Amino acid sequence: MATALAYKIEEEKTPSVSAWSTFPVCSKDLYNYLLEQKLGKRTLKFPRKSILFSEGEGTKGFYLILSGTVRTYKDSPNGQRQQTLKIYSPESWVGLRDAISEDSYNKTAECLEDTVVIYINGEDARQLFNQDYRFQNAILKYISKECKSAENRIYSMGTKQVHSKLAEFLLSLKEKYGSEINVKFSREVMATTIGSKTETLVRALADLKAKGWIEIDKNFIAIRNEDALLKLMEI
Repeated sequence: MATALAYKIEEEKTPSVSAWSTFPVCSKDLYNYLLEQKLGKRTLKFPRKSILFSEGEGTKGFYLILSGTVRTYKDSPNGQRQQTLKIYSPESWVGLRDAISEDSYNKTAECLEDTVVIYINGEDARQLFNQDYRFQNAILKYISKECKSAENRIYSMGTKQVHSKLAEFLLSLKEKYGSEINVKFSREVMATTIGSKTETLVRALADLKAKGWIEIDKNFIAIRNEDALLKLMEI
C-alpha cells in the first residue's frame, strides 16, 4: 500500500547537540520536551486511512502524535488477515525503536482518523541517543516499557478467552480516554486487536452490554462496571 500524501505545516532547523543539554531525566517529560525543541522536525497532517510507514520500508524517522489515532499492524504472509499490534493516541510515539536501530519498519502504521503528527528525523534522534546519556536513559525506559507491555499482551492473546481479552482491551482504552470512549476504529480493527473474528467480538460486546457492564451506541462505548470488567479480565 502506498503511503498517502501528507500536508506539510512547518519545518524547523536541526540544532546542535548542545541544545539538548537540559534534557529531562524522567521519560514522562520526553514527549513535551521534544515538542519544545528546535530540532529537525516537520509537522504533518494525514487524512484518515493514510499510511505513515509500511512493513519492510527503510526507516527514516519516527512520529509524535499530536492529535488523532494511529494503529500499527502486521499482515499475514498470504495477505488475507491482519493483526493489530497497538492503538496509539495523542502523546504517543510511533516508529521510535525502528528509527533508533536503523532497521526497517517491522509493522505498518495507519491513521484511523485525521491525524496530526510531528515527524522527527531518525539521524537526529540517533545522534542525540549516542551523545546524551539522559536521552538514552529515557528512550531505554520507554522501550523497556513497550517490551513488557508486548510480553503481557502475548500472554493474554495465547491464554485468555475472548470476553476476558475484550475486557482487558476496553480497560486499556479507559486508561487513555476515560469511561466515556468515542471509538475511532471499526469492529474489524477491534477484533484484530484482541485476536478474534469480528462476529465473535460483536457477540462478546453484546454480552457485556446485556449484563449492564458497558453501554454501546455506534462508535460510543461507556464503561459502567469497571470492577466486573477487572474480574473478567483475570479469567
